[in-house]
Amino acid sequence: MLALAKIFCWLSSKGFFPATIKDRKTTIYGDNLIDSALDDWFSIVSSTYTKEVVRKALGYWKNTVLENKTYRNITTTYYNLLSILGFHGLSPDNAEDAVVMGNIASFGRVLSDFESSQNYGGKTGDIFRMFRDLHWYLFLYAYWRYEESAGEQDSSVDAVRLSTVHQAKGLEWPVVFVPALIDGKFPSSRIGEMKNWLIPRELFPALRYEGNREAERQLFYIAITRARDLVCMSWYEEEGDSGMQPSQFIENEIGRDMVIPHPYLRPVQAVSCHAPEPDAELHSFSAKDLILFQQCPYRYRLNKEWGFLPGLSPDLGFGKAFHFCQGEISKFSN
Repeated sequence: MLALAKIFCWLSSKGFFPATIKDRKTTIYGDNLIDSALDDWFSIVSSTYTKEVVRKALGYWKNTVLENKTYRNITTTYYNLLSILGFHGLSPDNAEDAVVMGNIASFGRVLSDFESSQNYGGKTGDIFRMFRDLHWYLFLYAYWRYEESAGEQDSSVDAVRLSTVHQAKGLEWPVVFVPALIDGKFPSSRIGEMKNWLIPRELFPALRYEGNREAERQLFYIAITRARDLVCMSWYEEEGDSGMQPSQFIENEIGRDMVIPHPYLRPVQAVSCHAPEPDAELHSFSAKDLILFQQCPYRYRLNKEWGFLPGLSPDLGFGKAFHFCQGEISKFSN
């Protein structure tokens, strides 16, 4: 996603972006953006084209987009970019390629969200201003707000999955590790703390966003019940800080007699675990899904499994606006 963000920031005349995801203060500008983006891209994705050939093709792509010769919407522009970068060489059946494809789809949703906000209310604007705004959107907001994807949610893949507790809701694994169970961190010492909001507290449910102990307790329950055979909970001590204690949830919600302590200096005792059962869940499909699959199974997989979105249609926006106006007229007539 970092490489793709750099390329779209390159479309703005004054675009810049962090050189690496770890160093936000060091930014790069101009043609250094595209050179850095290609270095990032080719370090992960192999292509049949050389970097020089792709660089030249991207220059032509940029000119045609900014001259508005082939521009229809951001999503279509994005898919044209992926063709130049060699997206079609990725195999969805390859685990590493699947991760890349998942992240590519995630970035497509970033662009789609931005474009939806730009077209709200039927607005149309200057293409240079739009890409300037997109640059700031990527730099100030999307840089932090969109998580990378791991591709398809396939529980049969023999791999370790890193997940937040929220993302793990409804899922199950043979073994689950829950780290950093420190009192003051989980539950947080700041739950229920009144925050200074930019809008009056009376206008929205502020308490919901400030958290409470019950919500933290529910999260803890979700975390430890994701394991079918074994859950490993761990905490740590920092040198010189004797006040750090294990999370109070361990004793209050589970009970110390139910927890088997294990010093980190000795290896963990072997536990018998069973492979996940095949997914026997019955799935339902809409008529639209069946038609899409019949037309092109690969397109169905891209759309439904990874979340690749079609480009926004102005006609669709007009249709929604028309139906809204009809509804408003109906209210007045009644």
